[in-house]
Amino acid sequence: MSSKNYVHPTGEAIDLGKIVVVDTTGAGDFRTIADATEYLDTFKTGRASIIGLVGGQTHIVSSEINLRGITVIQVGPGIPIIQAATGAKLHVSGAQFNGIQFDVPIGFGGTYLMDRTLGKIVNFYNCDFSPATGKYISGSSAAPGTLNIQFFYQLCGQSLQQGGILDPGSISAYASYTITIVGTSGTGSLQFNIHNVTSDLEARYDVTPYSLSGGLITGLPEGELTVAPGESIQARLDSLVAIGGGSCKILPGIHITDTNIKILGDNIFVSGDGDVSVIRTVADIDWLGTTGDNDGVIMVGDPTGDIIVNGVQVQEIKLEQLTTGPHGYAIHGGKDNKFHQCTAEAQSDMTFASTAKHWSGFWLTDSDSDALWRPIIRYCSIQQSGTGNMYAEGIHIDGDSVVFYGNGNLVYDSIAMMNTINTIDETAIFEAGGLSGTVYANKILNCPQDDDGTAIVIAILGCKGIQVIDNNINDSPYDSSGASDPFVIWFEGSIRCLAVGNEINGKLHGGANNFGTGVTLNNGLFGFSQLTDQNMVVQNSFANCNYGITLSTLTTDKPKQNTINPNDFDPIGGTVTTPITDGGTENLYVGVNRYGAAPPGLLFGFFGDTYTDATGPTVYKQVAYPSGSTWVII
Repeated sequence: MSSKNYVHPTGEAIDLGKIVVVDTTGAGDFRTIADATEYLDTFKTGRASIIGLVGGQTHIVSSEINLRGITVIQVGPGIPIIQAATGAKLHVSGAQFNGIQFDVPIGFGGTYLMDRTLGKIVNFYNCDFSPATGKYISGSSAAPGTLNIQFFYQLCGQSLQQGGILDPGSISAYASYTITIVGTSGTGSLQFNIHNVTSDLEARYDVTPYSLSGGLITGLPEGELTVAPGESIQARLDSLVAIGGGSCKILPGIHITDTNIKILGDNIFVSGDGDVSVIRTVADIDWLGTTGDNDGVIMVGDPTGDIIVNGVQVQEIKLEQLTTGPHGYAIHGGKDNKFHQCTAEAQSDMTFASTAKHWSGFWLTDSDSDALWRPIIRYCSIQQSGTGNMYAEGIHIDGDSVVFYGNGNLVYDSIAMMNTINTIDETAIFEAGGLSGTVYANKILNCPQDDDGTAIVIAILGCKGIQVIDNNINDSPYDSSGASDPFVIWFEGSIRCLAVGNEINGKLHGGANNFGTGVTLNNGLFGFSQLTDQNMVVQNSFANCNYGITLSTLTTDKPKQNTINPNDFDPIGGTVTTPITDGGTENLYVGVNRYGAAPPGLLFGFFGDTYTDATGPTVYKQVAYPSGSTWVII
């Protein structure tokens, strides 16, 4: 017998005890594993149950052997091989293996080598697996427990294309089990039945969740799961949820889905390679919620509000919606969830259905139990493919419950920045029930397409402190024929909001039509009790609009203490028929606004040569008109 020092593979020091060495040449304590385990079985306490297999040797097993709770390690150079012969079965519940290769050859009479009947964790460190076609390393005649495979070697990639780790016939009756993959020290892959666990060229390890009857294969966060076309994206995401987060790479190609893809755990990072990583819907996808208002093809959080997640980022993915169904991308509550450089492309009519549901490229709402905090949509694209194929809305952010689809728990500090929105049926960017959000530097073209008298390009409703800054809104798609729609930027029931530095031009790229109204401050259309007060419309540029800025009310409550100063009307010679229209305000400040070469009598449209407030008690005014090359204030 030999006494050797041993440190557990996890780094934990083990009390010195007998390590029973198995050497097929007779130079060790025993020649066979069966003899070693029979010896160890005579000791119940006081001795570490460790078997050392001499490296470079093949240790043949031809009978049932009890390795429960025993640690089997490599001794000396070379990898020792445990090879199954007819009659072999290793009972391994609670066992640990370090530096061992397991070989189940074609001539093995059984199906699998190891049985985990008692359901305890089995650990493999730096091990390798070599099952032949139709053979498996592990099965179970009762409910299996957790299987940990850590740092396997490269032979797996050569051999496991034939057999697998788990025998499906032996475990399919059981409700759940868990398999954890930590990584690989080689370039190989693991296979669990028909599921192939591979590593890509950048040594990021792919873990395929396996679910014959609800089981789960998981990987550690420092690894990156990858999914190729034809494999399950949902299965990878469920694996990351089970281990508390991690990353998933959507490999280039077309990934087909006929159901929602749900991210239901915190701290998950999903990325593709841009427009070459395509997720494509090929069948109508059912709505999961009661009304379906919060569903998405790619969905962060649960639409019923039962699962709220935080810290999720989805980036560089293209979604192609060939069929009608839910929104493109969706967030339902939670904190710090983001979409970055994603594309939503409508390849079917995604406007309004007979059920009154409508679809947005990006749909973000609070949950029924919590607010939506700090959601970000940046550098994304919402577009159409084919005539008549478009979304009803581009980006919908909603924490309001009175009129629209939120739950009344509000949205805090939302950011929609530097997105491109092209050809939308109704509203390019919609926000309701938002506090301190930013709509910044978005490029909006050919919106809205629907000439129904209520179309709005950017709608800010029931909000406080929203900043609409430096957006480029161009090319009206239809002739408004002198009517007030389409409205470009509409504030209602919103206070202390800001529209600054926006460029609004109905014909910038050669379009034939004007916008209806550039900026509207209104009360009463949508029924908000909060009034449209203390907002500022400053340093915006208006061209090719029938109306520049309109203040109005449909109730006895008037917009109050709003500011218009300084804005440019017709800075490049385009037409703004009526720059500023006041339909009823109080304490309005109109500063130095500039209007092309028109005489000052047209500066305020309906009110003649001087500006008067039709209903409010106080108006402050400064009017500028051109005098040669200078501007004169009167």
